[in-house]
Formats: sequence, C-alpha cells, structure tokens
Amino acid sequence: MEFLEKILRKITPSREEYLTMGKVASKVLTAAYSVLNELQIDAKPEIHGSYSKDTWLSGEGDIDLFILFPSNIPLSKMREQGLYIAERVAEKLKCCAKHRYASHPYLELYINDVKVDIVPGYYVRTYEEVKTPVDRTRLHTIYVLHNLKKEQRGHVRLLKKFFKALGLYGAEIKVQGFSGYLIELLIIKYGTFINALKSIAEWKPYKVFISLKEAVQPGKFNEPLVFIDPVDPRRNVAAAVSEENLWKAIAAAQAFIENPSECFFNIEHADREEVFELLKNRETFLLALVYHFNRYLPEDVVWGQLKRAERKLKNFLERKGFKIFSTASWYENARATVFLEASTPNLPPVFERKGPPINAQGVKLFLAKYSKTGAVAGPYIKEGKWHVLLKRKKRDLMEILEENMDKIGVPQELLKAYKGIRLGENLAELFESQEYVDFLYYWLRRKEPWLECVEN
Repeated sequence: MEFLEKILRKITPSREEYLTMGKVASKVLTAAYSVLNELQIDAKPEIHGSYSKDTWLSGEGDIDLFILFPSNIPLSKMREQGLYIAERVAEKLKCCAKHRYASHPYLELYINDVKVDIVPGYYVRTYEEVKTPVDRTRLHTIYVLHNLKKEQRGHVRLLKKFFKALGLYGAEIKVQGFSGYLIELLIIKYGTFINALKSIAEWKPYKVFISLKEAVQPGKFNEPLVFIDPVDPRRNVAAAVSEENLWKAIAAAQAFIENPSECFFNIEHADREEVFELLKNRETFLLALVYHFNRYLPEDVVWGQLKRAERKLKNFLERKGFKIFSTASWYENARATVFLEASTPNLPPVFERKGPPINAQGVKLFLAKYSKTGAVAGPYIKEGKWHVLLKRKKRDLMEILEENMDKIGVPQELLKAYKGIRLGENLAELFESQEYVDFLYYWLRRKEPWLECVEN
C-alpha cells in the first residue's frame, strides 16, 4: 500500500523537529541536574514517554521529565520535594509553569513551543517496587526500547494516527481510548500496522485476552479488552478502553482491511457555521447544562464527574418518560457542559402506569389507590396485569430538571458550579476553541468518520 508510505512521511518528525526536541530535552535535563546538585537532593532526572521511545508524531512532540526518588523516601516528602525541584527547574529556565495533577501534582511548562511535563516519582527496577502509577513509566520505556524494532516505529506512528483520526487515541477519561503505550505493545505483539488491524478486526469485547509474557488468567480482569502489562502482570494496559470505543475500533479496522484508503487517516476540522446549520435544522430537543468552576480541579476528576452526570441525568429523565438519544460532555478553561439530546421538550399529557399481575400481591393496594383518584382510564387488565392511564403533573423537561437537580445524583462539585441551561443555536458559542467546534460537529452528526472513506 503505497499511500501508507506517503502518510508515514507526513507523520514522522522532520530533522528540524528532532533538533528542536533534542535541544529542549538537553536544556531541561541540564537544568534538572543543576537544581539537584544545588539542593543536594538524591534523585535522578530521566526523560521518558514517546519522545524517548521515538514513537511521537510530527507536530505533537513533548518532553516528559521525571524526577525519580529512592523508594525509601515517604510519599508525601517525594511529592513535596519533587514539585519544589520542578518549580526551581522552571525558574532556572525562565519559564512560566502551571501546576497540574494526575496521580499527584506535577508541573507543565513550554520551551520553544514544546510542552514539558516535570513529574515526580520513584526510581523502580521491577513492578514490585511501584508505589505510584507514574513509577511504571520508566519500566515501560525500557521494555519498549528493548522489544520494539527500529523499523516498527513507523508502524506505531501509523496506528497512532489511525486511532487519532477515529477519536480513539488516548487513555484519559475524556477519550477512554487507546494509550500510546498500548499501541506500542500492539505493534510489538502483531509486528506491523496491517497485522494489528487484521487482529483488531477479529476481536470481540470481553473475549480478548492478550499477554506478551505469560498465560492470561481470564476472570482476573473484567474489562472489554485485556492486554496484560508486560512489566506488571497485575495491570491491564487496556483498562481505559470503553466497550463502545472498542466496537468502534473493531468496525473501523474491518472497514480498512476491506477498503484500505488514505482517507482513514484524515482529520477534518469543522466550521462554526456548519455547526450553526446542524443546530438550526435539528428536529430534536438539544440542551446543555453549564458549569463554571471557581477553583482548580484536576482534569481527569472533572471528566469523571461529567461522565457520571451524563449517566445520572439520562437515567433520571428516562425514568420520567423522556427518550434521550444521546449525551456528551465538554470541559475547557474551568468551564464544563453536559449535553442532552431528547426526542421532545415535553411529555404527553397522559401516561400508562403498569401495575401488578392479576394474581400477585399488591393488587388490592393498586386498585384501592387508583379506583377513586380521577384516573383518565382504568384500572384495566392488559396482558395479564393491571394498568391505569393517568394525567401527568409535570411535562416540561427543563422544569422537571430544575426542580430535581439536587436529587438526581449529579456530583456535588458540579451542583455547586451549576449556572443554568442553554438551548439550540446558543450551544455553538459556549466555547471558543476549534477543538470544541470539532467535538460539537461530530457529536451532532454522530457519523463514524471512516464511513466517508467507504462511501466514496
């Protein structure tokens, strides 16, 4: 497939990118060694991640600098000293830095437009020594460098780009897809991009158990996709992949194997006017619950709360009788939104309530309750059960939501940040970024991107 070579040339970093990244990496390492010497702290600075493994995509390179402490240092002291060292490194480099939080606090800064994360952790040699999730990163780098052949790096890049075009690249809660490390392991396992897709095309959720080292114990893990971490047999590298996203990956792999095309790698950006048109012509009821946070929260925490809110809101409204077609979330610059698409803004004035079977307990209570309550019809027998038609007291979706917001089960942090509901075409203007425009466009269309490739 000649087009794969063409794509690979596009996504492989240029000589200039390698030079820029090398200079930044050297500068950051030098500053880290200098700070550690000045402070007389026993820790090792090391660079890990896709840059160190040479599997990064052109235009997307970043540096992950780890400040690794001996395992006998208490966790609280490691975090405190690690963050202080990171701040001193940023000062030495004359960079403005932002505090971020994953499994624990770290620092994010930019040097020559290259993002640099400075992350504290422990220096470990085996998985038994791991104390925090970031500690494994060093072991991951060593494993990939020892097992991924040089000629396979291009296949990793192709698979990363493939998943990125599908919106399935990334293990964070926002995406629930395939991490860079998982993609590297897939190439180590299957050898090439094409072989990996052929295998993925045959997968079935909850039926895939992969191990590079030892026999997998089915039942030990219950996620849709299981790929045992070769550096830590206690961990499933694919735990973040949701069932829905796994089905999407399978369908896309099947489509590519049947109709291979450069189109599968394209990432098209939407225009805000296109989003306005989609909203304007929508014949469903679209609304967005808006939240503004007045304090910093880790991004994964916010996304976790938004996903939970989606589930709670959908379940609540469907119990009330509404048909909810889809939900989605967005978070950007301390503001968040949960989107709901319902079939209608109002419920019918009358609904049918199902009662107990005619020979079951509770019949007398049901009949006593509804025989004299002004029911529209009934009680009557239908399909062996008692039923009754009743008038609804509340029919308006927004009114029902507003009156029950604190009873639905939405996380407290979101309830405190709640700023109201937005409707219709206003949804296009909630956030300024192109990423948001793309998200809203593809959520509204809900057409798998690869379908454009097989239809042409």
